[in-house]
Amino acid sequence: MKKTGLVIVFVCLQACLFAQYGSVAVFENGADQKIKRVRIFPVKCTVNSMHDSAYRNVIRSVNTFMNLDGSIVSTKFYIPFTAFEGAKKFAIDEYIGKKDAKKVIFINESEEILLDYSGNVVSSNRQQKPIGVMVIYYGDYSKTKEGLALNSAYGYTIYGKPGFNEMDLATTLAAKVLGSTNFTYEWLPGKTMEYAKGKVEKAITFRDNGDYKVN
Repeated sequence: MKKTGLVIVFVCLQACLFAQYGSVAVFENGADQKIKRVRIFPVKCTVNSMHDSAYRNVIRSVNTFMNLDGSIVSTKFYIPFTAFEGAKKFAIDEYIGKKDAKKVIFINESEEILLDYSGNVVSSNRQQKPIGVMVIYYGDYSKTKEGLALNSAYGYTIYGKPGFNEMDLATTLAAKVLGSTNFTYEWLPGKTMEYAKGKVEKAITFRDNGDYKVN
């Protein structure tokens, strides 16, 4: 029994040495060569550390995989055992903050990429990207000079195909939240939840209600 346990531990340790998760950040530069966007996505690497040639191959592989122009895009770092928020903080602390680039957009990419020993893309698990965000607004609906007095909003990240009936979707989502028919809505095609949060007035309580798929 003890021998079996030791074998399992050994296999797990071996797996940790040769396959680890981390993040790769792709910096997109503008014409002025200042950083405009940082796209961070999860990577599973089959080696414990990235040697120089593997790192160079990561730059090439990521640009090729994502159909990016290598002349304006560069992979700045690979961080093992670090998810999106940690990689974002690292980018701000180590790169963006020091260059005083204050208008940088961070994008959480959904594809997971498996790299081989040389840093080449072996396989990928590309998830469907959202087609937009639906924001459902609720309020006390007391009559004011400005109209309805809204005080809360619920956002849904929508997956599926464009062309659905916005009002029908809004009605469905409103019923899921509070079962109320007193609401108004706003469809933000092609936008992210971060954009929706920034758009809703600060006086309104906003809640991210997760994902929703339309047929």
